Amino acid sequence: MISLKKILLFVVLLCVAAACNKADFVKPQDSGPLSGVISGITVENLPGSAKISYSLPDSKNLLYVKAVYSTKPGVFKEVKASYFKNYMILDGFADENEYEVKLYAVSRAEQISEPVIAKVKPLTPPVIAAFRDLQLKATFGGAVVTFTNSAEADLSIFFLAEDETGKLVPVQTFYSKQQQVSYSIRGFADKKRKFAAYIKDRWDNYSETVYAELTPLLESQLDKGKFSIVRLPGDTWEPNVAARTLNKIWDGLTTGAGNSFNGKVGVGFPQHFTFDLGVTAAISRMVYYPKAVAGDSYTTTARYFEIWGSNDPDPDGGWDNWVKLVDCELIKPSGLPGSEYTAEDFAYCQAGINYDFPPGTPAVRYLRHKTLSLWSGSNLNVYEITLFGATQ
Repeated sequence: MISLKKILLFVVLLCVAAACNKADFVKPQDSGPLSGVISGITVENLPGSAKISYSLPDSKNLLYVKAVYSTKPGVFKEVKASYFKNYMILDGFADENEYEVKLYAVSRAEQISEPVIAKVKPLTPPVIAAFRDLQLKATFGGAVVTFTNSAEADLSIFFLAEDETGKLVPVQTFYSKQQQVSYSIRGFADKKRKFAAYIKDRWDNYSETVYAELTPLLESQLDKGKFSIVRLPGDTWEPNVAARTLNKIWDGLTTGAGNSFNGKVGVGFPQHFTFDLGVTAAISRMVYYPKAVAGDSYTTTARYFEIWGSNDPDPDGGWDNWVKLVDCELIKPSGLPGSEYTAEDFAYCQAGINYDFPPGTPAVRYLRHKTLSLWSGSNLNVYEITLFGATQ
């Protein structure tokens, strides 16, 4: 026999279920027509974008404001802003022309008001400003492109080079949002050929293409068989693990457990080590292989470091006879902190990181690696350093 308590519980559950079903079919409140339109419009033109401020219609039915506009011929975009805001940013414009924007008030029932027209005239888009500053020049083993990205916009840089048939073909693409951009393509013989470069932003707006006929400077890889350790006072050349000595950085092994130079723990920063190239060379670039071990990358990996050069090192370990050749930052494509990293970050390390030395870098015989800070940990790990340039 069913108890009274069970019957009451059954009734309560039926009521809850009925309430839930009813809630599923509740229609939007205040679904009547909107009263009023967007008014009081002001425009602030920005690089490649515009900020539109406005007054909202006095309507309890208002849900959001929608802008419909063109960013270039044949390309349309919508931007929405909730009724909690009285402005919106319109971006993605390809040039400095004047554009018409239609602003709509939209109700909770998705009823749309009559459009109100605003006119915007964006300032120079970052992709165009960057292109106007772009220079394409010869460098060791190829060509280098440089420009200023004042807006720190996300930009893609496309390189093309002439192939054996005389046709310009894509070679490499770089990505950057740094203010000062400098990227090089390498691996070309020292004979005249055509190069080209152009820039694209994240809205698929393209710059024009710059063309140049250039003769790459002669570049060759320095012979690692001539490298040797220089033990200067104050340097941290001693390994933390006996078998992982400084000469690991020129043994040709760029990954794998036990194949890196493993510096001393607890010596503090900055710390530095020195090695002899065995020849005097004007270095054009360095391919740097940091710690790249699955599950343990970016631990004891340099974040900021410098490369110094000398032809007559101070025997007391001082810095009087040294000149800084290049500042280096080891970034993470993901932007994650500390020892955290993604598959993309790991691949970035494994592939080796190129650091270009500036034109006019003096020829030196001795190099000094000065570590300023690590991504994490207290001692430095470096797998390999490969150097290119012109020997004397």
